[in-house]
Amino acid sequence: MSLHTTHSPNFLGLHQNMGLWEDSNYGKGVIIGVLDTGVLPEHPSFSEEGMPPPPAKWKGKCQFNHTTCNYKIIGAWYFNAKDQSPLDDNGHGTHTAGTAAGRFVQGANLFGSTNGSAAGIAPLAHLAIYKVLSTFGTDSKKIAEIYVLAGMDAAIEDGVDVLSMSIGYRTQKENNDGPHPLSLRNVAPWVLTVGASTMDRKLSAKAVLGNNQPLDGESVFQLTKFPKKLFPLVYAGYTPDCLHSLSRSDIRGKIAVCEVRRLTETQTGAAALKSGGGTAGAAGMIFINDETEGNTIIVAAIAPPNEQPEHTAEEAETDAGVAVPVYTGSVFQIEGPLRRHHSAGVAVPVYTGTCPACSEQLVCVDTNRAETDKFAQSIASLAMEREHLPNFKEFKEWLEQHSEYKTLIKAYINSTENPTAIISFQGTVIGDERAPVVASFSSKGPSIPTLGILKPDILGPGVNILAAWPTSVEGNTNTKSTFNIISGTSMSCLHLSGLAALLKSVHPDWSQSAIKSAIMTTADDMNLAGNPIEDQRFLPADIFATGSGHVNPSRAKYPGLVYDIQSQDYLPYLCGLNYTNHQAYTRIVTNVGDPDASYEVEISTPRGVDVLVEPTTLKFSEIKQKLQYNVTFTRLTSALNTTFSQGFLKWTSARRSVGSPIAVILL
Repeated sequence: MSLHTTHSPNFLGLHQNMGLWEDSNYGKGVIIGVLDTGVLPEHPSFSEEGMPPPPAKWKGKCQFNHTTCNYKIIGAWYFNAKDQSPLDDNGHGTHTAGTAAGRFVQGANLFGSTNGSAAGIAPLAHLAIYKVLSTFGTDSKKIAEIYVLAGMDAAIEDGVDVLSMSIGYRTQKENNDGPHPLSLRNVAPWVLTVGASTMDRKLSAKAVLGNNQPLDGESVFQLTKFPKKLFPLVYAGYTPDCLHSLSRSDIRGKIAVCEVRRLTETQTGAAALKSGGGTAGAAGMIFINDETEGNTIIVAAIAPPNEQPEHTAEEAETDAGVAVPVYTGSVFQIEGPLRRHHSAGVAVPVYTGTCPACSEQLVCVDTNRAETDKFAQSIASLAMEREHLPNFKEFKEWLEQHSEYKTLIKAYINSTENPTAIISFQGTVIGDERAPVVASFSSKGPSIPTLGILKPDILGPGVNILAAWPTSVEGNTNTKSTFNIISGTSMSCLHLSGLAALLKSVHPDWSQSAIKSAIMTTADDMNLAGNPIEDQRFLPADIFATGSGHVNPSRAKYPGLVYDIQSQDYLPYLCGLNYTNHQAYTRIVTNVGDPDASYEVEISTPRGVDVLVEPTTLKFSEIKQKLQYNVTFTRLTSALNTTFSQGFLKWTSARRSVGSPIAVILL
């Protein structure tokens, strides 16, 4: 089956020669600036074939030493003197640029998995590259901020329309990352804060324990000739980095179970598996990671090991003789290639002076991205899925209810002298009706600085995204068309950057506030099965995880109404942070739909308050007409202090629906 291996365009309803892609001409004429680790310009994802010249407003330059920019990559800067080139030495910058605006590339795959066509969200948009970091963590925060600010200044001066910044630093406090509440940091009301979600695609694989317990999961490797036999299963223990537990175990020719604390810490475990002591040549790996990761499954690309398990010639015949990570999803949580503790990416307006909403550029920022880590150099690696341990008061009750899942695999190993397991592969499967699911690493609201700002704003695909990569992760020398699958809010952020470019192409006169409004008010709050979007526990996600919901590009194209907020509209909020039992808000909407349209209000009232909307009907007689309405919240005398309650406000006409989530925190 031939599929879009990035798959996210199709999942978002973007199809060739129709709909938003056709209406926007694939983002043609829009410039996306990418502040990141540089780019590999020779990658086919950045081909200039069929691209128009840069817009007349473009004022940028090209600083590549051994190659030139083209009509796709129209400019490239570097800001760290030790780099001397905008070439990507990390991979993240190439991947993000490809996710936002990569060209259509046939035969894109990783280890042959999901072979098909890959494309970014805005394939015909121009790219301007600003290399502000080399390898993440090598520069001090102060110095790196100087480079980032310099890159932003250059991008604005050059004339970019959308500015993507999927960069940041790892926080020292674990509770500043998903899935915990109050873990967001990009929370200004004028920014579009983006959370990460899954798609409906699975790279399906299955492990079956010797007691016939099936463990459904995923693997980037889809081997058709992997040995169909039971391998010995051994528990290697628990250490934060998996290294010491592996080095103490004899796992040659066996499937090893290893518990780790965090995703990045499997890197040392990989080294142990590949060449350390008696650990090399494992038949497989099962990674059990922290309970808080829930049902989010992240697959990893792992190069072939130096040594192979001892099989017969017939048993050893595999598709590529490569390491096979399988991430299963019914018992234990998977371990993946990225540190998944990210802050949500955000799409924000670039501004000059003191006006935080008076710019023509759009920016996407991810302040907590982490680079890819390889791990588990084995023939078959299996990572099991745990259920998520909820936050706060739910923890104890949930743990008692689900403790059986935590101990299932270890209980089996302890129940027999010769525990075994087998691994099989089912290929790429499309149509998971639970999608989209909020990713475990996606940071949650509410806002720490002020509870009056509802965050995040929107969800976008951020799990197992295939896009361009500057080097081969497959252990071969083909560097002309290399791809990698990684996960993070960086990926979801770039999907929104690409969508902003498409909307800017369709509506060149729209402000950044109008584009932000169109994206948010048309979002989906239901999954493919028609049920409320779930979190990593497979429980209904609250609006501090989903925001307005999951992005729907087709609906965002013609939203009907937009909140075209101006800079002065923020001043009353910033100057009036005084929470009382009576809160009143005024909002102005602009008609961008039918000239003669009437919208009726619908309210889902949060518990603990009364909500009054005046007027209840908005009647428009022309395009770009603005109408005002007022919303008043009054606390009920019987209301008790609670964590929060939620609802929504929706304006509905005969053809369109414009929705906004409501969160009420009773203090």
